Amino acid sequence: PSEKLNAINNVLEMGLFIKVFYKFDEPFWANKAFLFTASERTPSTRCPVWQIQDGSGSKAKSHYYHDTNIIFCYLTTEDIEAIGGAANIDDEFLHELLDDFRDIY
Repeated sequence: PSEKLNAINNVLEMGLFIKVFYKFDEPFWANKAFLFTASERTPSTRCPVWQIQDGSGSKAKSHYYHDTNIIFCYLTTEDIEAIGGAANIDDEFLHELLDDFRDIY
Protein backbone atom coordinates (compact mmCIF):
# COMPACT_ATOMS: atom_id res chain seq x y z
CA PRO A 1 0.00 0.00 0.00
CA SER A 2 1.18 3.51 -0.77
CA GLU A 3 0.82 4.65 2.87
CA LYS A 4 3.36 2.05 3.99
CA LEU A 5 5.78 2.86 1.16
CA ASN A 6 5.58 6.55 2.04
CA ALA A 7 6.23 5.76 5.71
CA ILE A 8 9.25 3.61 4.83
CA ASN A 9 10.65 6.26 2.50
CA ASN A 10 10.30 8.94 5.19
CA VAL A 11 12.10 6.82 7.80
CA LEU A 12 14.83 5.49 5.53
CA GLU A 13 15.87 8.75 3.95
CA MET A 14 19.44 8.44 2.73
CA GLY A 15 22.07 11.05 3.41
CA LEU A 16 25.70 11.75 2.73
CA PHE A 17 28.51 10.32 4.85
CA ILE A 18 32.16 10.92 4.02
CA LYS A 19 35.22 9.83 6.01
CA VAL A 20 38.30 12.01 5.68
CA PHE A 21 41.57 10.24 6.60
CA TYR A 22 44.92 11.82 7.47
CA LYS A 23 48.10 9.77 7.80
CA PHE A 24 51.15 11.11 9.64
CA ASP A 25 54.74 9.90 9.80
CA GLU A 26 54.69 10.04 13.60
CA PRO A 27 51.76 10.21 16.03
CA PHE A 28 51.50 13.37 18.14
CA TRP A 29 48.46 12.23 20.12
CA ALA A 30 47.85 10.13 23.23
CA ASN A 31 48.77 6.44 23.11
CA LYS A 32 45.22 5.06 22.85
CA ALA A 33 43.68 2.43 20.62
CA PHE A 34 40.69 4.65 19.85
CA LEU A 35 40.01 8.17 21.01
CA PHE A 36 36.87 10.04 20.11
CA THR A 37 36.98 13.79 20.52
CA ALA A 38 34.07 16.09 19.82
CA SER A 39 33.56 19.80 19.87
CA GLU A 40 30.40 21.83 19.61
CA ARG A 41 29.21 22.20 16.03
CA THR A 42 29.62 25.80 14.90
CA PRO A 43 29.79 27.40 11.44
CA SER A 44 33.59 27.47 11.75
CA THR A 45 33.86 23.87 12.97
CA ARG A 46 33.41 21.74 9.92
CA CYS A 47 34.22 18.37 11.44
CA PRO A 48 33.34 18.16 15.14
CA VAL A 49 33.97 14.42 15.62
CA TRP A 50 37.43 12.87 15.16
CA GLN A 51 38.76 9.38 15.73
CA ILE A 52 42.38 8.51 16.31
CA GLN A 53 43.14 5.11 14.88
CA ASP A 54 46.29 3.53 16.25
CA GLY A 55 46.32 0.23 18.08
CA SER A 56 49.62 0.84 19.88
CA GLY A 57 47.79 1.47 23.17
CA SER A 58 45.51 -1.51 22.85
CA LYS A 59 46.02 -4.83 24.64
CA ALA A 60 44.73 -6.60 21.53
CA LYS A 61 47.26 -5.25 19.06
CA SER A 62 45.56 -5.64 15.74
CA HIS A 63 47.81 -5.73 12.70
CA TYR A 64 45.16 -3.68 10.92
CA TYR A 65 45.34 -0.71 13.28
CA HIS A 66 48.80 -1.00 14.81
CA ASP A 67 51.18 1.87 13.98
CA THR A 68 48.92 3.34 11.34
CA ASN A 69 49.32 6.95 12.56
CA ILE A 70 45.91 7.74 11.12
CA ILE A 71 43.25 10.19 12.29
CA PHE A 72 39.93 10.61 10.58
CA CYS A 73 36.70 12.52 10.80
CA TYR A 74 33.20 12.14 9.50
CA LEU A 75 31.31 14.60 7.34
CA THR A 76 27.55 14.14 7.23
CA THR A 77 24.90 15.62 4.96
CA GLU A 78 24.65 18.71 7.17
CA ASP A 79 28.42 19.28 7.06
CA ILE A 80 28.63 18.74 3.30
CA GLU A 81 25.67 21.01 2.53
CA ALA A 82 27.25 23.72 4.73
CA ILE A 83 30.22 23.91 2.34
CA GLY A 84 28.09 23.85 -0.78
CA GLY A 85 28.39 20.17 -1.65
CA ALA A 86 30.97 17.38 -1.89
CA ALA A 87 32.53 18.99 -4.97
CA ASN A 88 33.91 21.70 -2.66
CA ILE A 89 36.07 19.25 -0.70
CA ASP A 90 39.45 20.31 -2.04
CA ASP A 91 42.99 20.56 -0.65
CA GLU A 92 42.27 23.91 0.98
CA PHE A 93 39.22 22.49 2.76
CA LEU A 94 41.23 19.44 3.91
CA HIS A 95 43.86 21.73 5.43
CA GLU A 96 41.11 23.71 7.19
CA LEU A 97 39.79 20.47 8.72
CA LEU A 98 43.18 19.94 10.34
CA ASP A 99 42.81 23.36 11.95
CA ASP A 100 39.62 22.05 13.56
CA PHE A 101 41.55 19.04 14.87
CA ARG A 102 44.27 21.28 16.29
CA ASP A 103 41.62 23.36 18.08
CA ILE A 104 39.99 20.36 19.78
CA TYR A 105 43.07 18.23 20.48
